[in-house]
Amino acid sequence: MIRLPNVPFFDKGVHIMEFFILGILFIQTYPSVRLRISYQEYLYLGVVIVALYGFSDEWHQFYVPTRTTSAADFLADTVGGLLASGLAFVRYEKRHV
Repeated sequence: MIRLPNVPFFDKGVHIMEFFILGILFIQTYPSVRLRISYQEYLYLGVVIVALYGFSDEWHQFYVPTRTTSAADFLADTVGGLLASGLAFVRYEKRHV
């Protein structure tokens, strides 16, 4: 078993980074998705999808004997998705001003 460094909230930072990457990957699919929604609506959808995935991950861990479920982990997952969408929105606004 891999041991994480004993740094306060290190695991939350890992959750944020993982779900930030997931959010960026989701957002990158916008040009190829045939939905009739705006880019901003797609960013909102991205946050919802990432949050739902984080929730399902925590739900799954409830049934794994060596893992624990944590609302703080779910919150960190959602923050990662929000940061990804926020970054994409800022980049979009800079290009379209």
